[in-house]
Amino acid sequence: MKTSIAFVALAAVSLALTACTTAPADSGAKKTDTTVEESASAEPTEESAGTVENAVEGELLQPGQTVALGDWGTYEFVDYDDKTAVLNTKLVSIEPATAEQTEALVAEIPELKGWNVSLIRYQQQKVSGDDITYGANYTDFRPADATGAKAQEVSVIGWDECESESFTEEFNAGTAVLDQCMVGASVEGGEPIGGMLWTGNSSADENPFSDYEGEPVLFKN
Repeated sequence: MKTSIAFVALAAVSLALTACTTAPADSGAKKTDTTVEESASAEPTEESAGTVENAVEGELLQPGQTVALGDWGTYEFVDYDDKTAVLNTKLVSIEPATAEQTEALVAEIPELKGWNVSLIRYQQQKVSGDDITYGANYTDFRPADATGAKAQEVSVIGWDECESESFTEEFNAGTAVLDQCMVGASVEGGEPIGGMLWTGNSSADENPFSDYEGEPVLFKN
């Protein structure tokens, strides 16, 4: 497999991986019995082709809420220029990395050897709001384990096996669905990767969804 991979902050990732060999600390994400109702979400037409028609805005997500696999969760996105838009996001799948994919990652981060690596795939669509072309909020999502606690994230750039991209012109116009992906890892015998956390707008001064002082939303597998 020939890929071009650049990893963010190798030293920081290595330290985080070492720290996670102990029992993971509770991220503060509190699971609730509330789930996003299917009536508040809409499957986009021709979604597999990357296009969407009639994106439906559901009720805005609340701190600590749980969103089931395949359901859209609706939230307000605010960028660093205070442009605001309403977005939908849904968890599509969690796939164990293949032996070849894991080998490529371990070649760059040797500390990953022996870890179980998963590819978390999700989709996004714009419902309404300001022009947010070239913005992005994939850094507002984090891997979660099966209990809903924050799991180890492996930050990668330029790996075509698991890509994340900024908001395109088509996405901003509401005519395209973005396919996003991030990498999570779990120790052998520990809690497996079981979802992802939305930790709110990273640019916000007060963030009730923060994984430090708030309650993230859990998109659960």
